[in-house]
Amino acid sequence: SPAAARLSASYQAGGTQASTHAPVPLEVAFDLSYYGRTQIDDHFTSDSSGNYTKLQPFPGEVIPVITAGGGTLSATADQRYFTLLDSNVTPASSDAVEIIDPSKFVGDTPNEDTFFLALAKDNVDYVAGYYNNHTHIAGFDVRIAGALNQGISPPSTTTTIQPGDRFAFQVHGTTVASYLEHDSSWQQLASFDVGQWVNLADPAVLAQYHYAFGLRADFGTLAASRFEALARG
Repeated sequence: SPAAARLSASYQAGGTQASTHAPVPLEVAFDLSYYGRTQIDDHFTSDSSGNYTKLQPFPGEVIPVITAGGGTLSATADQRYFTLLDSNVTPASSDAVEIIDPSKFVGDTPNEDTFFLALAKDNVDYVAGYYNNHTHIAGFDVRIAGALNQGISPPSTTTTIQPGDRFAFQVHGTTVASYLEHDSSWQQLASFDVGQWVNLADPAVLAQYHYAFGLRADFGTLAASRFEALARG
């Protein structure tokens, strides 16, 4: 069986490691071969944007123009924007992972320059891991009936996604975790149990959620070159 992941350090620029929070070991394997079922593997070689429903988490943040093709999906607007692209695909089990390959950050935003990986029910119900390239913070959002992180202090850590790195969001029962792949090595960034707010281990609850990824920025263009969703079973 695959080795258990017990990683809590994060990569800083230059490849050094620094722990910015108490270790939160996750006793579940993080070897992509562990997930035997590929549910999504979108390289954006053609216009696949129609496969995704564009959710708008906040009315004050517009849905950007989404274009896909030639190996890239991009989001662009000249004002603050945020969309979660709902794949309309439900995880095959509560042992699943999503991976995004960021290919472009805006780079000069004052607040948001952010990718999300999420399980989304609708505009105002989702569980997500995110990486903000402006703050270099990787954290989580739990939104239930529009309430964002209400009574919750999700863990976060600082890191830097460099060209060629990959970002992952893992669900294992009621535990979620985020990972960064750097130089072909996966490192866990943070994890916590969301079961008090949403029981993703319950098949009836999980069936209401879909794989999704999000793009949020103050302006400009964010782009990705691949989105994957894998499940166990």
